[in-house]
Amino acid sequence: WRIPAPIMSKQEYDKSLISFVAAMHFVGMTSYSEELLYPEDQSAKKEMNDSAIDVDTIRPLSKRNAEIFRAFKNNLKAGAFPPIKVVHDEHFGFSVEAMVVMPPHTLIAEYVGEVVTMEQSDEIRSDSLMVLLNTGKRESSLIIDPTRGGNIARFLS
Repeated sequence: WRIPAPIMSKQEYDKSLISFVAAMHFVGMTSYSEELLYPEDQSAKKEMNDSAIDVDTIRPLSKRNAEIFRAFKNNLKAGAFPPIKVVHDEHFGFSVEAMVVMPPHTLIAEYVGEVVTMEQSDEIRSDSLMVLLNTGKRESSLIIDPTRGGNIARFLS
């Protein structure tokens, strides 16, 4: 993995953030987060997110990639965002576009949003759900739902 070079120009930084905020507003997102969200009104709890009970084999990150990922997350907390922006096409919808050429395997976002159980996801009308944990049981399998809160990863296609 690679850490992206952050946006250096204030004009490009503003363009990136404005594109994301406008897209968030358009689709009805009400909160921005770079972390998984566990709303109190949902039955999914942080303690349920245990990769040891996933029915699929999940390999841990290598030490090097774990360090790169931590550095990436620290950069985001410091406001050093990857050089990407959200664009809209009337036929395709929203997508994310690189503002510069980036090398392969460059991190641009972690898919985050509200964590709900698969059982609860039946009530959600979203085209952006992603499986976080598959336990084989609907009441304990977890889904990421970026409908109300999340980050730019919601617009990746």
